[in-house]
Amino acid sequence: MHSITTTQLYSEYSTTILRFLRKYTTESDSEDLLQSIFLKIAENLGGFKGESSLKTWIFRIAVNSLKDLFKSKHHQVSATTVSLDTLQVSTPSPGNGCSIEDSIDSNEMKKCIHEFIHRLPFNHSSILVLHEIEGFTIKDIAAIMNTSEGAMKVRLLRSRAKLRKLLNSACTLSFDCSDKMLCERK
Repeated sequence: MHSITTTQLYSEYSTTILRFLRKYTTESDSEDLLQSIFLKIAENLGGFKGESSLKTWIFRIAVNSLKDLFKSKHHQVSATTVSLDTLQVSTPSPGNGCSIEDSIDSNEMKKCIHEFIHRLPFNHSSILVLHEIEGFTIKDIAAIMNTSEGAMKVRLLRSRAKLRKLLNSACTLSFDCSDKMLCERK
């Protein structure tokens, strides 16, 4: 039914999935989980109905695999297991009116926000990562999480509110020259 192979899917999506997994697990666990996810994809590709995009379907498998890992007795979820070096951080260029110091501050802010996102429970952090970092639409995230778009909008709002509360309790927020939010730890 589908002309795409698991090898092609691996080539196209493995880097993105691995980056997503590294936000929640150690390097070693991420690699193991990636292999497990692509084994599931290989086993179930024939059953893919096309009700969502392949990317959405693959991320659904990844999210469910993370949930299973977190439920296991042998795995403790901790923000300290995530290396900040694996985070994808882009910087504003000094040519847009920002100084090098502003670019450094922007990097620090992104690292700080990532840290606080991962202090949230998985059901909140995963939504924020999928929407704000990976760029998925509400519709796609609803399909990944197997819920309605309306419910996903509410969960995204709640997740943002929880993140805002965490940030406000620990940081003083301000804006840089390109109107990006910055924080200074209290």
